Amino acid sequence: MVRSTVMIFFGGMVQIIAAVGEWLIGNTFSMCLFFTYGTFWIVAGTQLIPWFAVGAEYSDPVGQTFAGTVTPSYYATFGESTEWSRRAED
Repeated sequence: MVRSTVMIFFGGMVQIIAAVGEWLIGNTFSMCLFFTYGTFWIVAGTQLIPWFAVGAEYSDPVGQTFAGTVTPSYYATFGESTEWSRRAED
């Protein structure tokens, strides 16, 4: 849970706040980068919180959130090959 908190607040919210600051002073390129990376870290952090039930539909039996996040069909939703995900687990 600590990792997801760091990902959401330090990785995401701080970069969103920085993006708003860049927008206010007119730096559009850095604003786009901060918004993009900030939203990435917010989404990456919320995937680890069981309340969102991200992997629940991919588990067998259906409803086990963390068991579904290691299945090949879950990795396929990110465009990752199942062979790569198997190698990462070894």
